[in-house]
Amino acid sequence: MDVKETPFVLIARVKVKPGEVENYLKIAEEVDNAVEKSESGMLFHNFDSDPSNELKFVWTEIYKNDDALIFHILYVSFCFCIVKVIS
Repeated sequence: MDVKETPFVLIARVKVKPGEVENYLKIAEEVDNAVEKSESGMLFHNFDSDPSNELKFVWTEIYKNDDALIFHILYVSFCFCIVKVIS
């Protein structure tokens, strides 16, 4: 199997600034919904909060291949920009 076509897991840990958790959760939900509808290359994604720290969150994502991750990075960056502009 070509390495570029191998599925893989990405774990992203996020720490939100105090006082910004509500804003982050709103934006994260909007972007997550958009990703779910438009990214067939994301095979699985999950969003969890850290039970020991209300400012920390973890995204766990499984991508079909390298191209799926590249598309996701570009798409999510675009979504965050649009959400900030219209919010």
